Amino acid sequence: MKYRIDEPLCDQPQTDFYACVQHWTKIFSRLEHEQIVLSLENSFSFLVCCLSAWMSNKKVIVPASLNHRLNIDSGDNFFIVDDDQFDQQELSKSTYLPQDLDPISLDSQIVFYTSGSTGDPKKITKTFANILSEVRVLEATFGKATDNAKFVSSVPHYHMYGFLFKLFWPFLTKKSLSFSGVKYPEELQNITEPFVFVTTPGFLQRVYFNDSVTFSHCLQVFTSGGALQEEQRAISNKYFAQHPVEIYGSTETGGIGYKSSASRQWQLFDEVELLAQQNETYIQSPFFFEDELHLDDNVTLLSDNKFVLGQRKDRVVKIEEKRTSLTLIENLIQKQSCVEQCKCLTLPVNGRDKVVAVIQLRRENKNLMTNDRLKLTSQIKRVLSQHIDKVFLPKKIRYVERIPTNEMGKITQELLEKLFNDQ
Repeated sequence: MKYRIDEPLCDQPQTDFYACVQHWTKIFSRLEHEQIVLSLENSFSFLVCCLSAWMSNKKVIVPASLNHRLNIDSGDNFFIVDDDQFDQQELSKSTYLPQDLDPISLDSQIVFYTSGSTGDPKKITKTFANILSEVRVLEATFGKATDNAKFVSSVPHYHMYGFLFKLFWPFLTKKSLSFSGVKYPEELQNITEPFVFVTTPGFLQRVYFNDSVTFSHCLQVFTSGGALQEEQRAISNKYFAQHPVEIYGSTETGGIGYKSSASRQWQLFDEVELLAQQNETYIQSPFFFEDELHLDDNVTLLSDNKFVLGQRKDRVVKIEEKRTSLTLIENLIQKQSCVEQCKCLTLPVNGRDKVVAVIQLRRENKNLMTNDRLKLTSQIKRVLSQHIDKVFLPKKIRYVERIPTNEMGKITQELLEKLFNDQ
């Protein structure tokens, strides 16, 4: 089956969308390369080239970051497009209409890379049919709340969440969208029309204005990429007058569920099914082309298509023949009144795996990082020793102004490990 596209409602009306798509479709059609790598930071350029590649029957490759393209297997048969190449093209003076463009096969493929918890990019393939299915469900779930508003995003398009919520959901449902997005909280003050804000917990954490600033014309806030903390919920309620809609899912599974309150209960998206089999959870969904996928999270299924998330199974560690959960250690540390957030991992120390911790203190307790660091560390270890074996006490602790995140607002293994590379 084939799908015909239409012109986006966007903040770049001066650009001839059809001419751009037609131009790049001709370029890609002449190439012998079977795969097109889109190393494009500009979201308009990305949308044009993604559609053009599909119309040319090419597979689209989306690097995990703009630098990741250098690590793609050089033996692959691919052609790379970057922002400089796109900007240097001269478009035809001809006028094109939607019917002049080739339809897109539902079997067209796009490949994303996700770092996961290990830091090693994992290859995830989706079809255009998968994308359309997820857009259809998003529109059925949130369409009325997001009509007549412009989609504005702090999330890059080269992650699955941004790809859908920043670009393809508004584009395919003829909603207004901003290609430029926002990189800094201050840019939100430039938005005067009703808008939908697509963001992450990490970005919300940085939103700070005087009490007179509010964004009452924001109709909906979406957040994904990590668990929403209490302080981030408070920020959203203060400036946007609403609790964000949290989206739970992954690049591999697509959206799984959502919630819009501090409740632990999540609502399954329509057409998504969770199956419990011998203490394991599997997902069936039209958002991926496999029959089913295994979930790494512990999930408790409830009635009315609701569920509760537990800790990830891969967060249980074994040291000196003993086991514990990194999540348990994090929760114990976060119970300290001065701690805003904590992340634990295991690293080799003197040839043996040991638990290490990265701790972000609350804003009003930042002075402890310099004045009482040793006392604070002793206090944390004393509390932990009452609950866990001493082999799991953090061998190293890094106190940071803010726990580092990637462009998606995710805390990755790679970013945490870098904090310990200096010693």
